[in-house]
Amino acid sequence: MNACMRRRRLLRIGVRTALIAVGAAAALVPAGAVTDVQPAASLQDIIVRGELRVITGSSPHSFHMYRNEAMGFDYELAREFAAQLNVRLRVIPKETWRDMLSALESGEGDLVAGAEMTPARSVQVAFSNTYMEVQQHIVSNRERAPLATLRDLAGRTVDLGRGSAHLETLDELRRRGIDVTVRTHDHLSDDSLIPLVARGEIDCTIAGGNVAFLSRRYYPSTSVRSLGEEAFVSLGWAVPPTAQALLARVNEFLQIFFYFWGFYEIYSKYHPNIETFDSVDQRAF
Repeated sequence: MNACMRRRRLLRIGVRTALIAVGAAAALVPAGAVTDVQPAASLQDIIVRGELRVITGSSPHSFHMYRNEAMGFDYELAREFAAQLNVRLRVIPKETWRDMLSALESGEGDLVAGAEMTPARSVQVAFSNTYMEVQQHIVSNRERAPLATLRDLAGRTVDLGRGSAHLETLDELRRRGIDVTVRTHDHLSDDSLIPLVARGEIDCTIAGGNVAFLSRRYYPSTSVRSLGEEAFVSLGWAVPPTAQALLARVNEFLQIFFYFWGFYEIYSKYHPNIETFDSVDQRAF
């Protein structure tokens, strides 16, 4: 399967790839100042240190340990970038965006891999080019009242991590007259709320298609429904606003890796036919 066919296949799984054009006008997202406890590491600092410290989520999609082996889509992408820099990789897993941002601001890590890009976040960090756009989905329990339409969210409670990229989507739904209640959690990410939905401890949450469909494999008691054709959020990497050389190198890597290297192979490893799902067979398995 050639690269063009592979990219088209990604379009059909609730995740649409974004064009990372050479010289794209949106190459850099302007960002406001970050209050640093330590100066942000430059690209040269990373090379001299011989170590790239990558902050990412602690989840089956981003980073986890399985039989003493590090795994995860964002982890493997970061490992390829570290190899390109000829440095070792150290992963710093965090639960929420607030935790990730704090680690970036304090100098604990050099960049955030796999971050959801929003206007509010873009004034805190400098984002790379987007390499993927994921459709937002509501994740609920199959035993609860079904969500046939978005209007069915009225009177329901959606739990999210504090600072979640999906809060803006819910604000828009409320502006449209859908009376949905939002409850946020200081130390739980959107991903880590999905098991609570599966156990019936909370009503529902929101996740990108890449996470929602993957989690459904682990938690077949959950139901996944799209929030609409326009409900997409872009994914990218984040660096401190002053780390422009590092940002340029990240953009170069993502562009080349997407078009010529193994992006599709890594994606397929963690998301094989993720929209294909049979809850009866999955429960039996």
